[in-house]
Amino acid sequence: MFWGSEKRERENEKIAASYSQIAENLGDKSFLFPFLWICIISNVFVWLSIFLMPKLVYESFSLIFGLSDKLGISLLGFPFGFGLFIAYCLARLKFPDIEDNKNLESDMMASFSYQANSTKRWFIWLFSILAGVINVILLVLVTLLLNNQI
Repeated sequence: MFWGSEKRERENEKIAASYSQIAENLGDKSFLFPFLWICIISNVFVWLSIFLMPKLVYESFSLIFGLSDKLGISLLGFPFGFGLFIAYCLARLKFPDIEDNKNLESDMMASFSYQANSTKRWFIWLFSILAGVINVILLVLVTLLLNNQI
């Protein structure tokens, strides 16, 4: 194939399925609250490590990025994921039925209702992704500022 191999496509499908399963499970508050707290505590731990040990964190990331860009970018995926899922979990508290597509009715306005719900879901995912990106950018900027690199 031109853009990628079949193996890569299967891996992408597995990743998408696991994210879909997590999003589906977040509709259950017994899963939502512990998951939210795990993400918050993990994110606080990352931020505290940057404030308490900025030199060590900067040197470690410099070493990791020097060895492999893929590994360095993969490590930045953790704070991205924490920010993304914190924002998404908070949105699921406000809109608990956002991912529920099982209740499609056959009345005249069902299509409009589905479209409105789909648009709301799209914006929630967009803002969640932006929260993850902002979390990573702020982490990198604070790390560089604390190490007098900016």
